[in-house]
Amino acid sequence: MSKILPISFRATLPAIKFFKDAIEDILAGRKTLGPRPRSLSWTRRLEKVGQALLTYGPRFGAPTVFAVVRITDITVRPFDSVTLEDLMHIGYDWADRGCEEFVAEYTRWFTKELEKNYPVAWISFEVIA
Repeated sequence: MSKILPISFRATLPAIKFFKDAIEDILAGRKTLGPRPRSLSWTRRLEKVGQALLTYGPRFGAPTVFAVVRITDITVRPFDSVTLEDLMHIGYDWADRGCEEFVAEYTRWFTKELEKNYPVAWISFEVIA
């Protein structure tokens, strides 16, 4: 089992934001993968620290932390490399919706980040607190 970092250190952990309706699946272990276009420096920091805060809330405004996770893997690859296995770990019924719909939706959600040429980090995680 991973050691949970002290609260003072956790305040400096990178954060990954989710929609509020994903919380139940994350806490139940049904959603264990989150692809995000982010800067290489952010991705390297996440790899180095090995933990992250999971949050939800408004796009602009104070987020609410709902979990601390251990990062189990980070792979950098584009959205269009998604597989059916990936979709099963992303949850939210993506396995039933298909790869093409996923690529279209995530590209739309992350247009600004993709326009900055951020690579997509496929972040696998497990909840530890």
